[in-house]
Amino acid sequence: MQARHREICDLLMENGRLGVEDLAERFGVTTMTIRRDLDALESKGVLIRTHGGCVPRGPLVPEVPFQLRGPRGLLTA
Repeated sequence: MQARHREICDLLMENGRLGVEDLAERFGVTTMTIRRDLDALESKGVLIRTHGGCVPRGPLVPEVPFQLRGPRGLLTA
């Protein structure tokens, strides 16, 4: 893993979400370079790409079925 990839992973764990533009500015590279880095890290299962950035890949949290949610998404059981 490249040093930049390791640092992106560290930043992601600290911040919870990263933006492509911010990363490009931080590392002094183009946004296309960062997009390729994020794609590579996503293919390794490290993160999940989002529109304009990424979030850490975490444990899957099951979604509460619609029938059990009330107003504002609260459980009603």
